[in-house]
Amino acid sequence: MRTVLDMHMGNEIVLQNRYKSDDIRSSDELVSYFIINYSKVGDVIFDTFLGFGTAMIIADKLKRL
Repeated sequence: MRTVLDMHMGNEIVLQNRYKSDDIRSSDELVSYFIINYSKVGDVIFDTFLGFGTAMIIADKLKRL
């Protein structure tokens, strides 16, 4: 089987202790991959299920609105 994506599955964003047992976030690298490859700087990223805000934080770092 051929590997298509190889990335770290952790998150730089640290959750508060009360949420750590519920941590089901996508990895920062996975979210970054899709934002970088499927949008341009200045595009709007619409995340209908905000969750812990991973996509919002990464989109902001990557200059997406």
